[in-house]
Amino acid sequence: MTAERVRHVWFVGGFVAVMGALSWLVVGQSSPFHTYFIHHVGLPNVWRLVHLPPLILSILASGNVHQGGTVVFIIGFILQWSVVGFLLSLLVQRRFHARRAIQTCSPPAWNGPRRQSP
Repeated sequence: MTAERVRHVWFVGGFVAVMGALSWLVVGQSSPFHTYFIHHVGLPNVWRLVHLPPLILSILASGNVHQGGTVVFIIGFILQWSVVGFLLSLLVQRRFHARRAIQTCSPPAWNGPRRQSP
């Protein structure tokens, strides 16, 4: 693997881990914010809506409409946020390399008129 691909893999892995921790903070029953989100349901409802594709995947895989498979939901969660993280890593890499190219290809600073040696 090239260094660029390794950076993508690390970025995607870190992104999925952050989204997992954020998911636990927003909708987890053992979260320190659980009592706050009982009375302020806007963010947890949006968060659950974002995770509708993994939920539908788990319901289809389990065959039970009332409860989807947990393992399949987690796999769908990881796949969903891996795709988002990969696309985000491409944007970050493109912006970083564009900035680096501007810095390396910039013309030299002007130091005044050059004197000719005699």
